[in-house]
Amino acid sequence: HGDTISLVLSKGPQMVAVPNVQGKKADEARALLDQAGLKTNEFDLLGGGNRVFAQTPDAGTTVKPGSSVTIYVD
Repeated sequence: HGDTISLVLSKGPQMVAVPNVQGKKADEARALLDQAGLKTNEFDLLGGGNRVFAQTPDAGTTVKPGSSVTIYVD
C-alpha cells in the first residue's frame, strides 16, 4: 500500500514499410527485404531467377517486422 506503479502502454511493434523491389535482381531484392527486417518468399516462374516483376504486398505498404513479402521472378 502506498507504492507507486508505472504503467507503460504500447502501440505494438513499429511497422516497417515494404521496399520497392520490382525491377531489381532477385538477390538484390532479397537483400533489401532482409535489411528491412522482412522475410522473402520467391516464385521463379521461368527458372531464370533474374529480375523481380511483381511483389506482394505492394511497395510502401506497412507491415509488422518479420512479415513475408512474396517476389515473382522471371
